[in-house]
Amino acid sequence: HPGAISDRYHFSFYCSILAAIGVIGSFLTKSLSKKQKQLFLALLILLIIIFFWNPVVTIFSLLKSVGSYWCRYSSLGIFIILFIAANFYLRPKPFSWHPALLSIIVVVTILDGGLNAKLLYKQYSTNNVSTVQTYATAAETQIQKLRQYDAEQFRVSQTSNRQNQANHYDLTANYNEALAYNFWSISGYTSSPDDIQRNFLERIGYRKNGENMCITNDSILGADSLLGVKYIWSSYPIPGTNSIDELGEFNGKKTYRNPYALPLAFISNGKTMPIPENLDVFEYQNTLFSQLSNSETTPYKKLTYSEKDNSFIVENLKDNQLVYAFLTWSTDFQDDIKINQSDSRPYGKWRSPNTIYLPVQDHRVTLSISASDRDKISKIQFYTLDLDELTRTTKNLQSTPNSSKIENGHAEFTIANASSEQTLFTTIPADQGWQITRNNEKITPELFGETFYAIPLLDGENKIIFTYHPPLLLPGIILSLIGISGTFFIWHQSHKSRNRKSS
Repeated sequence: HPGAISDRYHFSFYCSILAAIGVIGSFLTKSLSKKQKQLFLALLILLIIIFFWNPVVTIFSLLKSVGSYWCRYSSLGIFIILFIAANFYLRPKPFSWHPALLSIIVVVTILDGGLNAKLLYKQYSTNNVSTVQTYATAAETQIQKLRQYDAEQFRVSQTSNRQNQANHYDLTANYNEALAYNFWSISGYTSSPDDIQRNFLERIGYRKNGENMCITNDSILGADSLLGVKYIWSSYPIPGTNSIDELGEFNGKKTYRNPYALPLAFISNGKTMPIPENLDVFEYQNTLFSQLSNSETTPYKKLTYSEKDNSFIVENLKDNQLVYAFLTWSTDFQDDIKINQSDSRPYGKWRSPNTIYLPVQDHRVTLSISASDRDKISKIQFYTLDLDELTRTTKNLQSTPNSSKIENGHAEFTIANASSEQTLFTTIPADQGWQITRNNEKITPELFGETFYAIPLLDGENKIIFTYHPPLLLPGIILSLIGISGTFFIWHQSHKSRNRKSS
């Protein structure tokens, strides 16, 4: 019907009423043979099966739960409809209809196409093209300036994006700017994610949301440091970071350098061990830092709070102190929360974070919740990040390989004079496609935080090489060749058959 879009049980095939007339006409006309009509009927049954029978739907969805944007393989359904309709219109004298009927079909087809275009234009168009262009130009300039300032490899995070640049508290699903503007980030949105990375982000405070993304708006400085986030584009100052004024401000965001960021590959005497599942996000980070340092360290420290009239208050703070709150909620909040009695922000719902940064005002922070939402909270925690201890911890983790090279699908690290007590840690996420060698021998490294590679070193020189091979590439090539060969064979047999008939 006009303006239809696909959802879970209703599929819209964008090929117009003219195609629908052709499909119906294929079964009514005498110009097509009974065998052809049987083939068309089989194709229509196949169309119903591939869109409504769950086992086949699952296969066509690449064994993934689609979750949204239903019917991503609708081009197959469109092809079937157009194929059947084309056979109707390609029959001898396809337009030998009564002129009045033909005129009606032409008018209806034009009206159908025009109405659909108008309705779908409302659904899929945007009226802020110039705003998008301005934002994109500024974003590209910002990353170019940062690369000119720092030629090394680094990760960048940001506290807002194009969708919420007016108010960084606004909820957003726009996390693919690193892909758009070509920089390394911890943010992303994909319909087929690698959950080993998302699970790690969830454990360090960046909430895993649905099947597509993690909420990475607020900068959790300790987590960013673990992940090697060297720079943060932020619309507000972040205590502990250094503003680089010479790089200017773009899209309302300045560049802040994170002095605690770990290198993307570093050497330490740290040990990897299983970590209990029941640790909160802050204690989990403390445990990671302790394992890397091979000594007990607690950059995050728990704060006590008082509660009054649905407000949670932490007092006796320093003005430049980093304070974070983590709330556990049972059902979605009805209202926004308030920070320091003034700033409202959405929380406890789809696309909202669970760990938030609270700026200190007058030596205190206040987090207020409406009375209707208070009972939805089962747990609330406040932690501060001790920057002095974070400095001591990260300073001892700055030993880097003698040479490093990280590229798409390939990485090399050379350590000239290592000890068997040492380990090379990298924040290259683990994946079954990586093949890793140490001094030309294939190895299976340990995992740090169940996500990143920890490679025990040998006495003397160590050369570590990462090479990425897409999983199941060879079977994929073989199946593709079989498909191409089969298609060519069918075409060849059909061509021979037509030649015999014509002769």
